[in-house]
Amino acid sequence: MQRASALAWAARNTLRVLSARELKSTQASYPEAGVDRIHPLIEGIYKPAWSDLPLSVWSTHALNPSATEPYPDRLQFDADGVWFLDYHAKDGSPDSAVNRGLIACQERGEPVIVVLSEPKRRSSDPSLYRLQGLGLVRSFDPQSRLFHLTGFAPAESLPSLQRADPYLREILEVRARLANEFLIREPRPVLASMRKQRDAALRELVLHEYACQCAVCRAEFQLREPPGRALVEAQAAHVVPVEEDGSDDLRNTLSLCPRHHWAFDKGLFTVDETRRVLVSPAVLRARRVRFDLEEYDGQDLLKPNTPGAEPDSSALEWHRAHAFRAT
Repeated sequence: MQRASALAWAARNTLRVLSARELKSTQASYPEAGVDRIHPLIEGIYKPAWSDLPLSVWSTHALNPSATEPYPDRLQFDADGVWFLDYHAKDGSPDSAVNRGLIACQERGEPVIVVLSEPKRRSSDPSLYRLQGLGLVRSFDPQSRLFHLTGFAPAESLPSLQRADPYLREILEVRARLANEFLIREPRPVLASMRKQRDAALRELVLHEYACQCAVCRAEFQLREPPGRALVEAQAAHVVPVEEDGSDDLRNTLSLCPRHHWAFDKGLFTVDETRRVLVSPAVLRARRVRFDLEEYDGQDLLKPNTPGAEPDSSALEWHRAHAFRAT
């Protein structure tokens, strides 16, 4: 139960940058994670006393390839945009408890939380750590003593959470994509029930990223209603639309109020390469009464909470080329 709770929390927080204190004293900062710590930052592979499997692995080298490090781990991306990590086993016997634990994760299809040290600009900067997300141990090469870990492909379910409700699985899958390279298009779920759950999960994550505000006008309306319900005006808008097989990736979304969602879909404004609002000349030709849009021309978009969740440049380029009314 503790492990599943920590995995779910880590997947929801993919690409979040944490301090050493937050990793080592997770319960104090994030009680919803359900564990005392995500990683103690003592050795690379962390196997808690309460678990028969490692919970997390930590690499100081993957994002710092020039650093002097006895374990030169390597982070890369495959042709489908999914990240993979060549991760060194702990020195000593391959049968040590932690090494055997990662092999057991491979055998049982159980993911581990992957933590990477962030590069420092200056030696005086505090140490920070990126939650790369959940990684699956795909193989172990005893000759090179390398574990091969990968992130989740877009259509892959989360093995340790098979018993979780379908909505939670959609939440975790969409969030986990942020650690992979962006795919502008994807096949759509066939079943209507899957589409409904995916839409709801994507909306929750998008509105959370933008704090329920419109990324253009900053409008916000939230009415908290019992039990645990809220009336929220903001909507999750696709940059490359669903009708064009636009992906359900946070980097293909914006949080917009209904008016500006409609205007974006109709090409009345777009977003330029500097992520500034670009209003169509067609707006000035239209009869407008209390219609706010042109005043936002040249304004920066509201940024999401997670830096890696901004609209991808290739999606914005598609919108400028195929949706925007340039004249």
